[in-house]
Amino acid sequence: MNENDVLAVNNLSLGKSDFIEFEKAIRKNSGKVTFIIVIICVAVIYSAAIVSALLKTHIVSEGLLILMTFCLIISIFVYAVFPHWLGGVRYKQYCMTHNSTGRMIFYWDRLGTMVGEETVQTLFYTEIKRIVQTDNLFIMEFSNKVYSFVRKDGFTEGCLEAVQNRLHKK
Repeated sequence: MNENDVLAVNNLSLGKSDFIEFEKAIRKNSGKVTFIIVIICVAVIYSAAIVSALLKTHIVSEGLLILMTFCLIISIFVYAVFPHWLGGVRYKQYCMTHNSTGRMIFYWDRLGTMVGEETVQTLFYTEIKRIVQTDNLFIMEFSNKVYSFVRKDGFTEGCLEAVQNRLHKK
């Protein structure tokens, strides 16, 4: 097969919910571990505060409890709210640059992002570090934390399976 042969084309424009799903997927493990660590630390300190109050020893200061509450609120924001907010910001950036005319073309050796008839980005499969799939998205992480993703149901030529087969052979 020639390197300029097209494996698949994805023409489906991405929506805000796709960007939120993307943010949740790429931060899933690191965010969850951090969130659990904060929850455990807060629970231990609150438990120690309750026990010390019952024993009238007061080994946990009010300042520490306020700090832990603040850390809990921040971690909830980062874990639950941040992906929605950042997904919305990235969606607005996408709308400004793609104007609903963007498409992804999967070639034999690379991925091309097209806006209109112009290729605005080329990423080679040899640079793929990780592939993540969600219910709706196929996400590729390239070198230097560059991500590209498409909706699984957006292929108008070829199919996702052809792309996956090619990526397994890279």
